Amino acid sequence: MNWIFELLKKSSFISAELLVSSFFINLFGLASAIFVMQVYGRYLTHGLDATLITLSIGMFIIISIEYLLRNSRYKIAQALIIKRDKKASFNLFDTFLRADTEHLMRMKTGMRQSLLNKSEQMQNILNPAFFTSVIDVPFAFIYLAAIFYISSFIGWVVLILLFTAISISFLLSSKIQKYTKEQLESNAQVSDISKSIEHFEMIKVNGASNLVKNKYEDSLKEAKTYKYLISSQQNKMQSINQSMTLLLSTLVIALGAREVTQGNIDFGMLIGMNILAARTMMILSRPMASLSSLFRANQTKKMVDNFLKIPTIQKEGITLKNFKTNLELADVTYGYGKGPIFERVSVKIPRGSLVKIIGSNGKGKTTLSRLLVGLFHPRRGMILADGVDIRQLDLNWWNKQLVYVPQEPQFINTTLKENLTVLNPAISDEELSQIVKDSNLEEFINLSVDGLEMKISENGKELPLGIRRRLSLARALCTKGSIMIIDEPTDGLDVNGIAAIGNLINVFLKEQKTVIVLTHDQNLIQANGIIIDLNHKPIPKITY
Repeated sequence: MNWIFELLKKSSFISAELLVSSFFINLFGLASAIFVMQVYGRYLTHGLDATLITLSIGMFIIISIEYLLRNSRYKIAQALIIKRDKKASFNLFDTFLRADTEHLMRMKTGMRQSLLNKSEQMQNILNPAFFTSVIDVPFAFIYLAAIFYISSFIGWVVLILLFTAISISFLLSSKIQKYTKEQLESNAQVSDISKSIEHFEMIKVNGASNLVKNKYEDSLKEAKTYKYLISSQQNKMQSINQSMTLLLSTLVIALGAREVTQGNIDFGMLIGMNILAARTMMILSRPMASLSSLFRANQTKKMVDNFLKIPTIQKEGITLKNFKTNLELADVTYGYGKGPIFERVSVKIPRGSLVKIIGSNGKGKTTLSRLLVGLFHPRRGMILADGVDIRQLDLNWWNKQLVYVPQEPQFINTTLKENLTVLNPAISDEELSQIVKDSNLEEFINLSVDGLEMKISENGKELPLGIRRRLSLARALCTKGSIMIIDEPTDGLDVNGIAAIGNLINVFLKEQKTVIVLTHDQNLIQANGIIIDLNHKPIPKITY
């Protein structure tokens, strides 16, 4: 429930408006009971129509004012929550963009993909209607105080029953909270397995349908079990609240009738107390009906809050005005916990060098490329650019110095042109056309009706790997960087694509730009250069 206090702390003036309006809304709620008591006490006794008309008009005015107050209170709460939701959504998305890559990769795929959706679901649950219903709870004591004023005996009966109902609800809610936590974890497993459907071709070719189906059935069964358990507890809670409401009304009428016969109260007061008791129970039970949703929202909020605490890359860093493109790996060590993938890598890479980082699959080539780019950070040692640790550099500036072509290219769901020019939006159309030609993409783009304005969807997954790699190369070339880092340059490329890559590497070397090639094929590039052999463990072999 901390989120309620957090909202109220945002603005003392708005909080005061909400609390004052809630006070008067609930104060006016006494009017129905007072109306009944006055009708029974005055009109039925004296039979004056003027009295009934006056009471009815007064009641109509109070109902109208209460309606206007409820409407205005809802709008105030809505404005407060909309502001909170916008800020929360932006902070979450911004954290995704700035989050440390290593921490992001440690998260389950299903969790990463569903976190934004879960945040939206949480915001739908913690809505203005629920917010105002919780604010109303303390004011239920206005009605309880009114019952005590009419009859302290009936007041104690109502108080004991309310305490009993609340206690039972809290006992049941502890089970709902436990089941909700388990359900969220089960739903994450279902989400992970559901993502396999996107790779339907692989499933069919490898005969994995039964395996995927069984995994899905098991995880779904577990998630549904918790769903039914939660539903059962909710139904039990609702049934108890309904029974307690009927019991409350029965006791108020029965015991109140005895008070009437003893002359302690009149019949109008009895009916009025019954109305007040029912209204008190309604105010207290309304938030209880949403407990499972509230617990689910709280669990999601905890996940979001924990995610917001993960390390992020620094927003600002230094830039090198006269960057000479000299690189150095100084005692670089990296590992995932069980032991280093490689350690004590020390090599100087002067401007215009060719560096071949070789190693079989799983030896750390892609990891080393991510270290060079700045996505990962060494466990020990430093990567220096002109003698400056790249962790101190402005990451956006550093990315513009690189021509980075990863092994698995990914794209943003926007136009092709925006994808290519993301790091250099000011590039001219002539320069972009030349890069498209150099990357051997002219035919692919010309075959599209929209050309460079074609929309990329599914982050480019629908495109052939060869096209994706060429697009990634073109995007990298748009930076006009002076250090090329290319991971497995021939993967997914046909003869023409391989030739285009080879020509660009030669052009880079002739222009005295640095080229770093990561490959499992030692004979891929025949030119001499620095070789870092990751097959040698734990300290890679370096030859010049």
